[in-house]
Amino acid sequence: MITNNYLPKAITPALPTRNCKGVNVQISVTPGFSYQWIYSQNGAPSSFLPGINSNTYTTNVAGNYQVRISNIHCEVYTNIARLLEQPLPSPNFIFPTSPPSFCGLDSVKLEANKRADYTYQWYKDGVLIPGAIGDSIYGNGVGSYSVVISDSLNCNSTSPPQLVSNASVGTIPLSLSATSNFCIGDTAIISSLYSFSNYQWYYNGNLIAGANSSSISVDSSGQYTLSVTDATGCNGTGSVIVNFDSPPSITSTVVLPDPCNSSKGKIKLLFDKPVVVVWTGPGGTPLAATSTGNESELLNLAAGWYTYTASLPGGGCSAAVDSVEIIATASFIPEITTNNTTGCQGQI
Repeated sequence: MITNNYLPKAITPALPTRNCKGVNVQISVTPGFSYQWIYSQNGAPSSFLPGINSNTYTTNVAGNYQVRISNIHCEVYTNIARLLEQPLPSPNFIFPTSPPSFCGLDSVKLEANKRADYTYQWYKDGVLIPGAIGDSIYGNGVGSYSVVISDSLNCNSTSPPQLVSNASVGTIPLSLSATSNFCIGDTAIISSLYSFSNYQWYYNGNLIAGANSSSISVDSSGQYTLSVTDATGCNGTGSVIVNFDSPPSITSTVVLPDPCNSSKGKIKLLFDKPVVVVWTGPGGTPLAATSTGNESELLNLAAGWYTYTASLPGGGCSAAVDSVEIIATASFIPEITTNNTTGCQGQI
């Protein structure tokens, strides 16, 4: 008598399938036999999953899965099934469209990341808000707001909480017309990022008479503070420190000509303060200089004009653009150091 030892070869569910990142899925084959599960990923060689010898396997790891099924007579391998990972929605932030606080009957509009296939459910202090299923919400009560975002495969994640308070308008964010470092003689403009009913500016804690708009022009170093009041009488403040400094100046220049057109010229500049120097070579080619603190040095230079701009670290105040010439010589000329950048022809 011939016995047909049929062994199943199909994995359930039918794969490839897409599963939410971090969420377990159970893969199974027909029970009643012996099993060894096999896994591979991204073209790597397959390997046995040690100790996994039942007809089911639970995993949340994307990759390729196969099962070796056997009995005392036969051994077969199932088809290779692929498990794909679905990235979770990304509600990394809730965006307040105004300062996250209110007074009286005010409210704060909170917005979540928007995408056509997303659905939303908002919570306050961990409790579901009935009907709050849009990508934004008006928070008109003190508390901690969060949103759960789900995609078309019902993969979901929860945003960090956004606290809404009514103690005051809060800290007012201020913007500067440029970096916080300006040259002496410049003018900086400081502005409020939000609109309010009333404004008052202060300089180093002292009221600035007549400074009652949302922005102010300043030309002195120090701390500038804006005090505001909104339509419901809520108050808030914001501060910024502005620095006005003299541009960097050169205290010493070393220029070594290019002997015999061998591209061995050198420029070394010493400034009166730490600087960031941007160099361009002949034809406007950007160059990388060795810069440390107050010094900037270029080596192995061919003959030509080299242009630089020296700025204070962090941007802002910078010296005027200037140039240094490397000349070609017919022989070696020793290095010469000067204490200034200009001189008359024939002088030593």
